[in-house]
Parts: sequence; C-alpha cells; structure tokens
Amino acid sequence: MIVVIIGNGKSRQHMDLDKIKEKAWTFGCNALYRDFAPDFLLTVDPHCTHEILDSDYSLNNKVVLSNMNTLPAEIRESLDISAQHEYENEPTGYEFLFNGWGSHENRSWGNYQYITWIKENSQIMHTPWEDDGWGLSAGIQAIRVSHHFYPKATKYLIGFDIFGERDNIYDDTDGYPKKGASNRMTEEFINGFKYLLNTYDDLIIKRVIDQDQSLENIPNVSEDELWQNLAINQKI
Repeated sequence: MIVVIIGNGKSRQHMDLDKIKEKAWTFGCNALYRDFAPDFLLTVDPHCTHEILDSDYSLNNKVVLSNMNTLPAEIRESLDISAQHEYENEPTGYEFLFNGWGSHENRSWGNYQYITWIKENSQIMHTPWEDDGWGLSAGIQAIRVSHHFYPKATKYLIGFDIFGERDNIYDDTDGYPKKGASNRMTEEFINGFKYLLNTYDDLIIKRVIDQDQSLENIPNVSEDELWQNLAINQKI
C-alpha cells in the first residue's frame, strides 16, 4: 500500500492530483486547498489556517490542525488583543482559534494576530501525538500524520523541492513570501526528515523528483515508478 504526500513545490505542478487521489490516500498542507482537496489537509501557518477555516472547505473536507487549540466562544471578550494587525472572521458562536505571528523577514508582516472562528460541523482534527510538533514544517508534519493513519504504507512525496532556489507554487499570493525570496527551508527540511526517520523505525519514504541531489536514507524515484505503483495500489 502507498500514500502520497503533496508538497507545494513546482516539480509536481504538471501532475494530475485527481488521478493520484483515485488510487492512493493523499495528504497536503496549507494553500493546496485553493486548487485541490486532499483526503487530509494539514495546516500550520496562522494565515493559511484563517483563510481555510473562513471558507467552507472544512465543512466538506478533513482539516488537521497543528500547534493550535480551540477555545470556547464565551472567552472571546476577555482576550487582550495588542497586535499591530488583527484579523477576525465572522463570529460563529461556536469555537475559535487565537494565533499570531511576530515579524517575518520574507513576508514583511509585522505583528499579526488571528481570531479564527470555526463553523459548527467542520471536519477538524488535531495532530494525533502528545508533543506539539513545534519546529516541524507543514510538509514534515503531513508525512507524520500520514504515518499515523497508514503506518504500513510507503510514503511517496511529490512537490518536495527542497534543494536549490525556492519555488513554492503559492509564492507571491496572499500569506506567502514574494517571488524571489531566498530558500530558508532546506536545513529545516533536512532536520525534519532526520527527526521522522529517527522517531519511526518503520517509516519508508520515497521522493518523486528528477534531481541528482537526494536526502539521506530517502531515495529519489521517477514519476514512472509512482504511476506503476499507483496502478496496482488499492485505496482501502
């Protein structure tokens, strides 16, 4: 059995995600929801989380929250909001998240805080481990979630463009760095993969990419290999 974790690098831009989803359980993160609904969408970034939950996406699709605790509606008025910029969506009277960012060099954000109201009957779950996963990127945590649900499956990664210049599909869109921003994620990804492989002895990861540079203990494989395995895979 295999699962596919979808990163947001441009190397997967030409791939048919709907066909992949027909044959394998899919996991993605953050702004992927704008174009495609994976079986599980993990969100870490406060801005993307606010955008996702302000839409109706979570009413029809599974959303996994990381590093965030829901709060009851009745404590909203007691919060002391001191941010330079505050975002709050339409109150639902149900539950909400309270998140924030300080300054961020790539995004030129400044001091932002988000009060994100959750719609009742949203398909929301929290990352299913005891630690908070702090310091692990959304992509790394999506792999970790996939292993929690499907520990015996081989994890194929697409769109994990770790080396070289930054090439996120969603750069220069709302909540993302400007085009041409430096790639500050390489070391974070390398450390994240080391953490996963050291934590889970049975984790098998393959990165689908046409590139010479590879990660330690994670082979690069071709798209042909992925499609050959998808052809015989059963999504159960």
